[in-house]
Amino acid sequence: MRRCLFLLPQFPQLWVMLKRVSNVAIVIICCLLAVGIIVTRQADTAIEVNVKRQNEQREKTRDYTIDCNTIRNPLVVADTSKWVRLQYTLPSFSSYNVDKKNGAWFIEEKQTNTEATSKYLGKMSNAFWTCEVQHNKPDMLKVPDYVLDIITSDAETLTYSTYVVDTSYLIQDNTGRMYYGNADSLFWQLYFGKHRFIPELSQQ
Repeated sequence: MRRCLFLLPQFPQLWVMLKRVSNVAIVIICCLLAVGIIVTRQADTAIEVNVKRQNEQREKTRDYTIDCNTIRNPLVVADTSKWVRLQYTLPSFSSYNVDKKNGAWFIEEKQTNTEATSKYLGKMSNAFWTCEVQHNKPDMLKVPDYVLDIITSDAETLTYSTYVVDTSYLIQDNTGRMYYGNADSLFWQLYFGKHRFIPELSQQ
């Protein structure tokens, strides 16, 4: 190896060519490093901006206190025999209605499973809350993530709007009172995917 390097000066054209290749390689490496630094900085900046926005949003919506007691209070106070429509407004284009026709329940033109429907109507009518929410900035909660409208034969509409704040669920009834729930309690007593009423839909 040393002998080869020693002989390079004796071949000036080869020596010049190697120097040129070496210079080009150095320039290419420097350019790649510069591009890498710029891309990394832009990615870091984008992440920082996104995190900042998320934190600002959380600060806006997290400004509430929870008052809990040991008494279980009914959330849905209504006679299920008078319910004629359950109107679910859900995210990701998964909204649907459950309508009562001639004593049976339907989603569009498909009749629901009688046993399943009875089960979930029972859950809804037996939903209880123990924690009430006092939100200091209610104007920040503009668009709910989930909405359930229960419409009765008396033309009464009971609306339950749910706001997702971090991992918490704030459920507001039609009187304006707000309650606290989580995915394993109050929330799942009100909201069900359509396949719950028609189990065979889950196989499609």
